Amino acid sequence: TKDGEELKMGDKYVMLQEDDETFTMAIKDVSQDDSGKYCAEAINDMGKDDITYDVRVTSKYQR
Repeated sequence: TKDGEELKMGDKYVMLQEDDETFTMAIKDVSQDDSGKYCAEAINDMGKDDITYDVRVTSKYQR
């Protein structure tokens, strides 16, 4: 979720699996609007766990 709203994986948000235990969420075309409080939740046979983190976009990347 972002700021309590469900995220839809697709063109903007992509979930990448690095190995059996590691996943990364990538944000494409990031902007200051993407700043906020993100929460990730994992659920399996052993139970569930979550983590909340703040993301702050401060400026646009330029090449």
